[in-house]
Amino acid sequence: TLFALTPTIRPKAASQEDSLRKAGFSKVDVPETQLFPGEINRVSLYRKAVKAGERLQFRKMVLLVLADGIFGFLIAWEAMSLTSFFLVIGDGANAARRSAAYTYVVMTHIATGFILFAFLGLAQHAGSLNFAQIAGATGSLGGWQRDAIFLCALLGFGTKAGLIPLHI
Repeated sequence: TLFALTPTIRPKAASQEDSLRKAGFSKVDVPETQLFPGEINRVSLYRKAVKAGERLQFRKMVLLVLADGIFGFLIAWEAMSLTSFFLVIGDGANAARRSAAYTYVVMTHIATGFILFAFLGLAQHAGSLNFAQIAGATGSLGGWQRDAIFLCALLGFGTKAGLIPLHI
């Protein structure tokens, strides 16, 4: 089961309640909770029962966030990408789903290549594959190297996030 907290719908308040309902979440029958003083800070709890493939995908995303270095990040990234591929392709009987899955896997591996170049540029500058050491060394990046790493990261993560909209 997956849970989500969102502000309760109020005038001039950001809320994801409609989006959560469309995604299959249902409101948990508990009173609204007030996090801070004021009317706008009321939140509602939603839950969704997830299928086995979605549960596996969620676990891969958690591993991605917990990675402490480039190698672990890329392993989790690839596991997440392959899990997504199999969720999209399903049983493979539908030609449109197969086409979408193959387009996805090609684009995600192009994105991985750009991310790898960005990470390798950072690792070369920091002398380490560890994110903590990379973070400490990024302040001294300059000029074309900084710009190239930024562009690679933008293209890599942006492709994965839908900067190149393949769904239209």
